[in-house]
Amino acid sequence: MTVRGLAPGTSPTVPSRPAARGRSPGGATAASKLALAAGSQASAIPRALRVERALSWGLGELNSACGAARVLGAGRSALGRIAAALPGSLAVVVVLDADRARSVDLGTLPSSPAGWIVLPPDTAGRLRERLVRGGSVAEGRELSALTQLLGLRPVAAPLRLCPVVIGGSCPLVLALAGQGAQLTFVGDALGILAAAVGTAVQREDDAQSLATREARLRAFVESGSDLVLATDLDDRLVYASPSVESFLGHQLPQLDPVGAGVVIHPDDVAALRATIAETRQRSGPGSPVDCRLRGCDGGWHMFDVVATNLLDDPSALVMVLTMRDITDRLELEDQLRHQAFHDPLTGLANRILLTERLDHALVGRMRKGQYVVLLALDLDEFKQINDTLGHAVGDAVLLEVTRRIQSCVRPGDTFARIGGDEFAILMEGAPGASAGERLAARICDALAIPMRLADSALVQIDCSIGIVSSERLPRNATVLLRDADIALYAAKAEGKARHVVYREVDSRVRAVPVPRGVREPGESDLR
Repeated sequence: MTVRGLAPGTSPTVPSRPAARGRSPGGATAASKLALAAGSQASAIPRALRVERALSWGLGELNSACGAARVLGAGRSALGRIAAALPGSLAVVVVLDADRARSVDLGTLPSSPAGWIVLPPDTAGRLRERLVRGGSVAEGRELSALTQLLGLRPVAAPLRLCPVVIGGSCPLVLALAGQGAQLTFVGDALGILAAAVGTAVQREDDAQSLATREARLRAFVESGSDLVLATDLDDRLVYASPSVESFLGHQLPQLDPVGAGVVIHPDDVAALRATIAETRQRSGPGSPVDCRLRGCDGGWHMFDVVATNLLDDPSALVMVLTMRDITDRLELEDQLRHQAFHDPLTGLANRILLTERLDHALVGRMRKGQYVVLLALDLDEFKQINDTLGHAVGDAVLLEVTRRIQSCVRPGDTFARIGGDEFAILMEGAPGASAGERLAARICDALAIPMRLADSALVQIDCSIGIVSSERLPRNATVLLRDADIALYAAKAEGKARHVVYREVDSRVRAVPVPRGVREPGESDLR
């Protein structure tokens, strides 16, 4: 390009202007100041664009990063890019709380001014105090103190600090050193980045906590013995716990898993389906129902089934069936119930069960010709057997006596052991006391045969029997038991090995011995 009026190769000259008053000719003029300001403003525009791009890139990385360590890595990279847009700047991430940093899985942090600085607790405390006092830009003496506190090389540029808040605490601080004019327009970007880092770390922290809770809950469900099924609105299988396949021995079908995959006892199908249908009509758990399911062992197991309607819960949208095997519990309850009402040695009914059945029998004794007859039995000289031959032989004698007497009673009679060597027999629907006398004769005949027990000699034992009937006056269970005992004591007083019938006639008492052998029973009156 050629400038008119100048020979080629000649440089144009600008005529000199008079020097301003009070200024040397070589000083800066007002025009030169304006030119410098304009140039500085023009150079600030591309720096601002570079900072904006660095921030935009960092926000995108923070949104896509998975895991707290990756999030913080993205934040540190974005801070580095912002610093790179400002010539002569220095950027570091200051870790105030190393324990909190480890709790969000920061990984191994290098203690380097070029990346991370992990402060000891006392130093971190002093920096927190400085942040609490306010002010985000440090200059002059405060700048020197801060650079020394942070272990940075001395810098002449101001230092801007932006705390990163995670879960209400401040474990991190973003620090950027640069020219004052640069820090003025980069301050907002640094604050946005610090807030985005805190939010992203909190997001990942919450996600990790949620994943941990879900994993723990799944472990609880899958390690339990309860059968857990979840079906959707169309009765399609959504979830089945491992215990379901373990119990059934096969996987459940996707459609109608309960009806097609679980073998339910025919007597329990209607109750289970009714419970499920009723639960579908309202949210929450339904009424529990007991039903029998067939396991892979081929046997029936009793289950307590609870249906819970979560179809209206947007986070679930399922119907949950929880089935708990209560077979062992019911068997244990039956054992405890049996022990509560039966003698542990002989397995006979005890006094409690005898009294209950006696009360029940007396309520229905009003039918014409139907009476209640009670026999009280006591083994004669049984204490001598225990004292001479030992309790083991005594127990064997009791078991043999039980076996022989059981062979004499009717199937509907209640045979009970109510004491050490005391027994009782309840006869319901008997024609009168004569039925009790015939039974007493059979018992005496059965016990007349000596007993040969293992490792012992022959044992001979007799019994005395008291008989009472409800055919005369109305009596309750307590009175009937008392009268049977009175008749029993009368039999023992008259020489044992006999039976006595209690009759409330007058005050005379006559006890008739019972001869051994097959005979017609004699009648004894307790008057």
